[in-house]
Amino acid sequence: MWSLITRRLKDDEIAEQAIADINYEAVADGDAIRSLHKLLYDYVCKENDLLNHRTTWFLAIQSGAILGISYLFRENFQVFYDVLLARTVSPGSAGAQLVPSVALWFLCCALGWLTARAARKSIKAGIIAQLTLSKFWNKYYPDETDRLGLPRLMGGFSPEADRAGAHFADTLTRTMFFGWMGLALAMAVPLAIACLF
Repeated sequence: MWSLITRRLKDDEIAEQAIADINYEAVADGDAIRSLHKLLYDYVCKENDLLNHRTTWFLAIQSGAILGISYLFRENFQVFYDVLLARTVSPGSAGAQLVPSVALWFLCCALGWLTARAARKSIKAGIIAQLTLSKFWNKYYPDETDRLGLPRLMGGFSPEADRAGAHFADTLTRTMFFGWMGLALAMAVPLAIACLF
């Protein structure tokens, strides 16, 4: 929970800095304000679409890597078990089966880890873009949302919804990022022990 709060504060700082660099004069006309709100709202919707596409492609690539790991484990379970856990077979004698399987295992882990890292950065960029648009509106038109009956740019009429909106995509990429590191270590540690002792 604390990391979620600190991460959100960093994103807020980036968005606030972007707003500070903008030279803008607020308008007073109600129709102009509604038009600006619609323009900003459309931008936020576009960022939502981009987040959706990025998350979908991320899940598709992750599924391929998980399928690869599952296949390797199923096909080579006995070799992995004999060499790495039961240690009834030496790594040298199982090398013909072990080396390609281990190499593919690490390749799948690397693919999963790299795509999780890339997806995390691109999803974070979308979150910051949405925050910047929302903060721009709140800075120059703090009272217009209520006065004109307009929804907030993020979260509709609920301030809590804008905080939780991108939590799934953000948490998913972070979880997979560390999950792939764990899977790589789950192979590397027993392999090192089997080779050294």
